[in-house]
Amino acid sequence: KLRKAVDVFTKRAENKLTRSRPTKEEWRLVDEVLDVLKAASKKFSASTPNIAMVIPVMDSIDDKLLAIARDRNHHPAIRIATLKAKNLLNKYYALTDASNIYRIAIRKSDMLFFTSLSSDCSQPPLELHPWFRGRYFELRKWPIEWRRAARLAR
Repeated sequence: KLRKAVDVFTKRAENKLTRSRPTKEEWRLVDEVLDVLKAASKKFSASTPNIAMVIPVMDSIDDKLLAIARDRNHHPAIRIATLKAKNLLNKYYALTDASNIYRIAIRKSDMLFFTSLSSDCSQPPLELHPWFRGRYFELRKWPIEWRRAARLAR
């Protein structure tokens, strides 16, 4: 919806932004980032939300944003915007430390959803197996002190 407004605004010479007009590739990248966020938003808005999904979905978003930010083929503005989004996500992620419920949910969940193993968090889970309970933190290579805290939380 805003794409048309941005295109019209940057097209006008009097705004002195014609050189800043986003290219088709830049719009494609914006759509790519928005798709990641849209898929995650759908997961969190599901009719049966699952607290055990919060950290894995946030990890998946973080991974995807970091991949875009590190890709030197992307325009610097897209990379910077992606890093800013990642930093904001990390602020929300840090809030999960205020409650052990997230770690407990991951450790105790019988049907742990490994979003980070999926290429698209809107897809069905790839791994749903009780064996993975508590292994999530190891698979994500969390620091040992975080793993210990998660064990204590259960």
